[in-house]
Formats: sequence, C-alpha cells, structure tokens
Amino acid sequence: MKRKRTITGFFSLRGNRARCFLRLTTFLVFFVAVVPSALAHKVNLFAYAEGDEVFVEGYFADGKKAQKSTVTVFDGNVLVAKGVTDDEGLLRFTPPKKVPLRITLNAGMGHRAEFLLAADEWGDSDASSGVVTNRPPTTDKSSSSVNVAPTVDAAPLVADALPPVSRAELHSMITKAVKEANKPLVRSLTDMQEHASFSQIVGGIGFIFGILGAAFYFKEKKGKAGAE
Repeated sequence: MKRKRTITGFFSLRGNRARCFLRLTTFLVFFVAVVPSALAHKVNLFAYAEGDEVFVEGYFADGKKAQKSTVTVFDGNVLVAKGVTDDEGLLRFTPPKKVPLRITLNAGMGHRAEFLLAADEWGDSDASSGVVTNRPPTTDKSSSSVNVAPTVDAAPLVADALPPVSRAELHSMITKAVKEANKPLVRSLTDMQEHASFSQIVGGIGFIFGILGAAFYFKEKKGKAGAE
C-alpha cells in the first residue's frame, strides 16, 4: 500500500532538508522585500563645471530630488566649500581655485554619495568663463577712399569683418559646447546603470529560486521512484 504523500509528511520525512529550505526561502523573501526599498533610496550625485562655478545635483534612484542635503567640497583633504541643496536638489558654488574637487552629498539616514570633479572638467579659463578675445579687423587705409561696386567676389568681405578666433579659442569653444551637449547623456547613463543593477539583483534572485526548485523536484522524483 502506497503511503499518501502530504506536505506534512514531506517535512516530517525530510526534516533537516526542509528546515534548510524554509530558512533559505525566508531569507530570500526578506531580501526581495528589503533590497528594492534600499535601492530606491540610494542617493546619487552629479556635478559639472561651467565658467567659474560648479553645479551639483543630488537625486535618489527612484527619481526624487535630494532636497535640503548637505554638500561638502574638498580640495584634497581641505574643505573649500559647503552648502545645502534647494528644493530641486541643486546647488551651485564658486570654488577658490580651478582644481580637482571631491564633492560629497549627505541626504541623511545614511544616504551618502561622492563625486570626483577632474581637472580637465574646467577646460580653458577664458573659454569656460565665456570670454572671447575680440580683435578689431585690420583695414587698408589706402583702399578706403575707393568705391568698389558689389561683385560676387565681395562676399568673403563679410566673413573678414568678423573678429578672428585663434585655434586655441576655437578648440575651447567646441569643447565647451560638447560638454554642454553631453550633460543630459551622462545623467541618463547614470540612471540606466542604477536601474540595471537593480534588475540584475532581481534576476539573480529568480535564478536562485529556479535552481532550488529544480533541485528539490528531481530529489523528490528520485525518492518517489525508490519508494515504488
């Protein structure tokens, strides 16, 4: 006569194994419940230099702004600036020197982030300050009294009337424009990395559950075959 298999019988026959499975399941359920909340409240920090100022933005992984968060700025181990973010999680300040900076944000409850602003973020001092050296165009006094009829060849004179820009100034302006265009992209990539890490954790938990379920299924099937 075959013994009727019930859940109670399963746990009584395999007490140690069942207890281990229950403990592991409890831990994984707790992990799934707690980790998303912890990741949602993870604070992130993004900073960039523009002109003589540094702009700081703090935000959580769920998109909320890090309001009224303390921002400290260090040049090495020396504190050079300190402030609090506004209702949009933003703060701007002017450091005493254009040097590499270590910026930290403290949103309270253990939520802390750090950002390193490299020296090359400043770029050229004149270009980052929006200053372009204008040189007056040179004119030929001997030809100033000569009236020349407009021709097709006179079109380049319009370009010649513009202030000349050196190669270094042009490079600085292009670099600044590229940085401005890339700021939203950098922010988007940061957000994508945060969401990707959360998805990987959830996927890993699901994979573990799948492996455990398959293992117990084959063990149960093997035990049933032996009993028969």
